[in-house]
Formats: sequence, structure tokens, C-alpha cells
Amino acid sequence: MVNTKVIVPAAKSGNQSRSLRNILQGFCKAPLSQLGGVKFWGPLCVKRLIYYAVCLVLVAVGAVLAAIEIETLLINREVTSWPTTTGIVVEAKVVGERAIRPRIVYQYRVDSVIYQGESSLNAPMFGGKRKKYDVAQELVRQYDVGHHVTVHFNPDSVSQSVIAPVITWAIYGRLAFGVTICMLGLAGMVGPIRRIVSG
Repeated sequence: MVNTKVIVPAAKSGNQSRSLRNILQGFCKAPLSQLGGVKFWGPLCVKRLIYYAVCLVLVAVGAVLAAIEIETLLINREVTSWPTTTGIVVEAKVVGERAIRPRIVYQYRVDSVIYQGESSLNAPMFGGKRKKYDVAQELVRQYDVGHHVTVHFNPDSVSQSVIAPVITWAIYGRLAFGVTICMLGLAGMVGPIRRIVSG
């Protein structure tokens, strides 16, 4: 009978553990000797971890906002090349309590078929509640019921349409806001990232 001995390679837990400790050291500014100790998990380190978590959220939210506005810019530029027809406003009012905006509902005809669309006219979403309401109210006044509008419609999907496809300052404002908070989040992460890379 032959006895066999299976040799199982030892797990590289030491390297993995040290890598994790280096990351935590970078974020908490604590020496490796304190990792796992009471001092390391003290209030100061917890506050730093919360701070960096907030930075990550800022980066994520800012990136999403910027991506949405970039897509809006690209769509608006594409829309200007779509065919047009004349439509008529059938409903115009101010909606929303916090995100106050105009709601313009319009109808248009293409190949004897009537379609209906809706637009907020890229109204700005920043500023005080009163200011947003006044801007929305002015847009509703300009696009009151019965007002004729130029409708840009997608030739590949006629039900998709846009009125007033202009690139307004509000789009650039929202884009700048998204980029700004993303950069603020990244700026807050520079210190620990450098310590992790150098460690």
C-alpha cells in the first residue's frame, strides 16, 4: 500500500491581508501597527471613512449628471437635422412643487396621423423656488394653448419629437454643476489615493 501525501499550496493570505491593510492605512492615515487595534477604529478613522464615502458619492452623482447633460447636448444637435412640421399647443401649465417646470403638450400631424408630444422647454432647474416659478410661468405664457409651434420629429420614429431644440444656458449650467461636484469628490480622494499608490 502506497501512502501519498497531498501538498496544498499555502494561501497568499499574508499578501492579501497586507494589501487590504495598505488601503485602509491610506484612507485612515494610520500606521500598519495600529490596524486591528482599538485606536485604528477610533472616531477619527470612522469620520475619515465617512468623508471618503461622501467623496465617492459626489464623484458618482457628478459623473451621472454630466453624462445626462452631454447626452442632451448631443441629442439637441442631432434634432436640428430632423424634418419639421407645424404643431399646435393643446395644454400649457406649470407643474411640480420642488422641480418646478412648464409642461407644454402639443399635437402635430405627419402623413395624416396625429401625434402628441410633451416638453419642458429645457427650463432651468436651478435658483430659488420663486424664480423657477416665474421662469416657468413666462414660458407657459409664450406657449399658451392654441400657439403654433415648429415640431422636429424623428424620421425613423415619428412619435419622437421636440419643440424649441435650442441648447440653452440651463443645459451648460447643469453640465458645469455635474462636473464641479465630480471634481470636488475627486479632489477629496487625492490624498488617500497617493498614499495607497506609494505604499
